[in-house]
Amino acid sequence: MGSSMVKYAKTPPESSKRRSPQNRRRKHTSEIVIRTTHWWLLCSALSLLARQPLRAQDNPVVNEYRVAVFPFHPITENLSGFGYLAYVKNPQGSYSQYHVGYPGFEYSLKPWLEIWGALIGNYINNQGGKEDTFELRPFVGVKFEIANKRKVEFFDFTRYEARNLYSHDTHDWSLENRIRSRLGAEIPLATAARAWKTGTLYTLFDVEAFWVAGKGINMVRFRAGLGYIPNERLRLEFVYHTQWGEATGSDALVYNQNIFRMNVKIGLKRSILSRVWNPGL
Repeated sequence: MGSSMVKYAKTPPESSKRRSPQNRRRKHTSEIVIRTTHWWLLCSALSLLARQPLRAQDNPVVNEYRVAVFPFHPITENLSGFGYLAYVKNPQGSYSQYHVGYPGFEYSLKPWLEIWGALIGNYINNQGGKEDTFELRPFVGVKFEIANKRKVEFFDFTRYEARNLYSHDTHDWSLENRIRSRLGAEIPLATAARAWKTGTLYTLFDVEAFWVAGKGINMVRFRAGLGYIPNERLRLEFVYHTQWGEATGSDALVYNQNIFRMNVKIGLKRSILSRVWNPGL
């Protein structure tokens, strides 16, 4: 560490200040991605907020509460496995949900490119005489990410989901093909030297659109949250979602739900969380 400090204290020769064309192109591409992400987040947030006045009397806003646990475990140097457990409660919607996800995997092809996949089971316990439903949801997705000098992580996570839905009322299965695309950023609330280390906080912001085959975009979510890193194997996050969904009797999107979520990410090996990010299931 001392040698590194001495190295950077010296004035580099003029030739070393010149960047190769490849490095200049890489820096230029990174700047474009970062600027595009900034504008996309801003425009998406303004667009979502602008839709709020469209809410009609027959589309009340309901509150949903979620607690999710994500254990991660190493398999190889570039491959990690993960599980997913969650409980969801919506008092106004008169339902609760139980989510179990396993097996799940995350494979790092490049420092900026990851492949994700998992099988999610979701049991929906409906109240008020409505039949319960069950869902099996395999998914596969790709995540692009890039960081700036402040160690702000910008990402795009897009995945395909095959939603196999079972109705206890009709005893039939139905298939819904869905694509989700989430664009966002995770921002450390610390100096670059302390970013993403034990005892620090961070914020997260993203926008996610849901596209369903035969319907188009039927839901959009905007998220904002605060995270804390108590140690190298644990991250805690509180996340607030604002959701726009289809209006009753119409395909127009209206503001219809608030989601309050607590995430617990557990690394089963020291520092594994420094290179994994949960897919926000």
